[in-house]
Amino acid sequence: LRGLSILGVVESRQGGRCYVTDLSPSRLMAPLQMIIAIDESNADALYEARVAVEGELVRLGALRTTEAQLARLREMVAAGYRLAEDPVGFRVLDLEFHRTLMALAANPFLERVARSLYDLGMEYRRVASETPGVIARSAKEHDEIVKGIAEHDPAAAAEAMRTHLKSISQTTRDAMAAMRKATDPADAGPAGLV
Repeated sequence: LRGLSILGVVESRQGGRCYVTDLSPSRLMAPLQMIIAIDESNADALYEARVAVEGELVRLGALRTTEAQLARLREMVAAGYRLAEDPVGFRVLDLEFHRTLMALAANPFLERVARSLYDLGMEYRRVASETPGVIARSAKEHDEIVKGIAEHDPAAAAEAMRTHLKSISQTTRDAMAAMRKATDPADAGPAGLV
């Protein structure tokens, strides 16, 4: 029971009883978030996994997207450009944008994995989104993803997603290096390296 509790599968309540949790991806991925937060070298593996899963979801989604979904994605792209100076607002929009992309493929298994991977990177993305120019670049990359989807071109959509996730990976590594430098200048190492 202790192991299941650590994994977020069960929780104890007053009186010593154990109950199965809601088994939400965010609850089940919490132990992994702690591991990644402690060991920054896992960040590259996280983004590699996101490329594999989200790239495939976008590829499939480009073939299955409805006009209503496409209209919603275009609205979010336009809103993303307007939020270029609002990191908190953009992060909220980014979550909705990525979740919408994940749902396009209508594959609940891949969608659940993608949501979990997205959640794992949130702490680092919060820091990276505060860096000047990062949000504007993300908004442009979101636009390119939607263009590939609108053309029902799986290869273009997947390539745009790979480009976006590569950019996320780089800005995240840069943010982590800046955080290390701010807390311990002697331990920062070369700029941008983890």
